[in-house]
Amino acid sequence: MSTRTFVYLMSVSMDRYGDIPIAKGDDDGTIFSEFLRESRYPTEQKHVKWEKVRDILEKYKVNMSPDHPPIAH
Repeated sequence: MSTRTFVYLMSVSMDRYGDIPIAKGDDDGTIFSEFLRESRYPTEQKHVKWEKVRDILEKYKVNMSPDHPPIAH
């Protein structure tokens, strides 16, 4: 991918989703993966709280309603 294309896609993403973290380990995917990895830990030992994951899901407009399954048929 050319630099010009990459910059364009980043611009479109920022317009759509706002500020995009670029620091390693600070992106939403890493935070969500850590939340899943820590799911079996006691609440007091978890680093990523449910509220943070909820905010990520709302940011990307993920619908977790049972009326709307995530996979289209």
